[in-house]
Amino acid sequence: HRIVVEARDRLFAGSDLGQGYPGDEDNGEMSAWYLFAVLGLYPLVPGSGEFVLTPPLLPRVVLHPEGRERPLEIVAVGAGAPYIREVRIDGRPWHQIAVPAEVILTADRIEMVLSEDPTGWAAASRPSSFSIEAGVDPLVDLLETRPGSVADDAGAAPVELAPGDRIELPLAEPGRVGLYAVTPAGEPVPLPAPVAGESTVTASWRLEARTVAGEWIELDARSDEVFEVAAQTRPFLTTAGRDAAITAVRFCAVSALRLAQLEVFAPPR
Repeated sequence: HRIVVEARDRLFAGSDLGQGYPGDEDNGEMSAWYLFAVLGLYPLVPGSGEFVLTPPLLPRVVLHPEGRERPLEIVAVGAGAPYIREVRIDGRPWHQIAVPAEVILTADRIEMVLSEDPTGWAAASRPSSFSIEAGVDPLVDLLETRPGSVADDAGAAPVELAPGDRIELPLAEPGRVGLYAVTPAGEPVPLPAPVAGESTVTASWRLEARTVAGEWIELDARSDEVFEVAAQTRPFLTTAGRDAAITAVRFCAVSALRLAQLEVFAPPR
C-alpha cells in the first residue's frame, strides 16, 4: 500500500515536474493505472475476477456501473493516508485484501478507514497470483517456520551475526535445495531511491546442509555480495549438493551481517 500510494502521488506530478505520466502513455495504460489507484480498486491479475483494495485518494467517489440503476459509492475516511485500517462493504466488515468482481457489481457502498501507519488489516489474506492462474507451482519455503527466528516468514526477528557465527535451521521435511534467498535487516527505503551506495549492505557467507545421513556439505559460498538497498531480498542458486536429501541448513557468516530472513527452496525446474 505504501508503494502504491507513493507511486500515485509522486509519479503523476503533472505541471510540477513538466511530466504528467511515468513511462509510455500511448495506449492509456498509465491513465488507467492512476484511475484505479485513485479509486482504491486495482485489477492486479486481469481476468482473475477480483480487485485488490488499496487506499483511495479521494474522500468520496460515486460510480455508475453499466447495467444497473443504483450507483456505487466509495468512501475513504482519512483519505490520502497510505494504509487501510478497516473496510466495510454495505455495512459488513471485509477482511480480505481482494474483492470479487461480483461483490463490487452488487454493492452499494464500500467504506475504507485509512491510517498513517500499518495496522495489520488483511495481513493473513493474499490476492490471486498469476502463477496460480497460469497453473505454475509457486515456490514454497522448505524451512520449518519458527517464530522469533530468521525463519519466521515475516523478517520480524533479525539476528546480528559476527564473522564465524552460524545459524542452523531444520527443514519442515527432508528435501532437495537448489535456490535460497537472503534478506539483510533494515528499514524500507522511501521513494525516490537513495543515492547509490548510501544504504548498501555488503556481505559474505557460506550455506551448508545436513544430509539424511548426518553429513554436513557445502551448498554455496558467496563473497562480497552487494544488496543495493536496506531489506532487499536477493535469490541465489546453490552451486553444489542439489541432488542430496537435506534435513537442515546452516548459514555461516564470513563477514558481519544483520540477517532478517533466510528462505530455501527446491531446485527450479
